[in-house]
Amino acid sequence: MSERDTVQSSLVAQGARRLAVPVGARVIADDPSLDILALAGDAHCAVDGAMPISVATSSDISFCTRAGAAGAALIDSSHAGIVVCMADAAALVEHSTAALLITPSPRLTFARIVTNFFAPAPRRGRHPTAWVHSNAIVADDVYLGAYVVIEDDCQVGPGCVLHAHVCLYPGTRLGARVTLHAGVIIGADGFGHERNASGALEKFPQIGGVRIGNDVEIGANSCVSRGTLTDTIVESGVRMDNLVHIAHNVVVGADVVLTANAMVAGSARIGARAWIAPSVSIMDGGVIIGEDAIVGMGAVVLRSVADNAIVVGNPARALERKTPVRGAA
Repeated sequence: MSERDTVQSSLVAQGARRLAVPVGARVIADDPSLDILALAGDAHCAVDGAMPISVATSSDISFCTRAGAAGAALIDSSHAGIVVCMADAAALVEHSTAALLITPSPRLTFARIVTNFFAPAPRRGRHPTAWVHSNAIVADDVYLGAYVVIEDDCQVGPGCVLHAHVCLYPGTRLGARVTLHAGVIIGADGFGHERNASGALEKFPQIGGVRIGNDVEIGANSCVSRGTLTDTIVESGVRMDNLVHIAHNVVVGADVVLTANAMVAGSARIGARAWIAPSVSIMDGGVIIGEDAIVGMGAVVLRSVADNAIVVGNPARALERKTPVRGAA
């Protein structure tokens, strides 16, 4: 068995999804949600799986983000049945028999293809161990995994998915299509204490809530603390990785990305579309991260960051932005 076959067999054994009925290149190309500009090659080619291009077989769809000759060479060396690629790469392909789906953003288009045709359908229903307070409002089509707890005065919008051991404290509001992975805690008390005259700590009451917008995904074992007096806010489209901590009264703007182990201290503000790298610490005291800013891995942010800035280091310092657009395929 070749190395390619060994890797392919391993991926299938690990549970790679296979369709009972293969889907054809023309069917995929005609899906208006996929932003496919053209189909080159065998329009009748059909596939039943999605795999990385280096191990894909003729029964798989894959993608190539490399441009021009480099992309063409990768496609020519692949055995994939269908490849999602850019036009300049497709134009230089010489030997491949794959059907080519041409798009300006191969990775994004491929992700949509996997979602539309290969990913499992959204889960619905309630595990028998899930517990919902009688005063909570939960939409009919949500999924509640094992040992989910939804406490008093919570709202869970339509299409939400709460995996095992998620806990929503009182005063939590989830919009539509929010996904909370296993062990997420929303609405636990923020960390607020004051020393009295004798030096002992007295707790500052945390009586705010948490408001989370639509289409938010929060990774496993992450925590979003309730506000002290007003709400902690996570706006629509936010993506949080595993083990992210959001403290009391933080505002996370729309479409922000927070990656693993990021820590955002109380009352910080993160502007729309900012990218927060792994193990970043953003301190409290009114720190604002500007819109479209990038905070590099492990940075410790003590001062506000301007819109579109890139900062790294401890303490974080600005770098010159060399590329105008982040997130290109």
